[in-house]
Amino acid sequence: MVFVGANIKHKKNMPTLQSKIIFINKQLIANLKNIKVGDLSDIGNTIGTIIGNSLSSEMGFDKKSFMDGLEHGFSLTDGTHPKPKDDDK
Repeated sequence: MVFVGANIKHKKNMPTLQSKIIFINKQLIANLKNIKVGDLSDIGNTIGTIIGNSLSSEMGFDKKSFMDGLEHGFSLTDGTHPKPKDDDK
């Protein structure tokens, strides 16, 4: 599998957080649009590869943060998201 945009270099040293997010977004859109899907793991692999290539402590991207966000999204849709306690309101 060839990932679109994987060899694109950012201009001038370290990109801003916003430009990095836009870059990741464009890679995800381009690659997922043309993916040959056998099952959900193919989609997960594509997303994981693009995000994995973008992990950078300097930019505040780390695997745990991404996985926490992914798990939170699932929990919101599958009923496992914890209900707020009365004192959290």
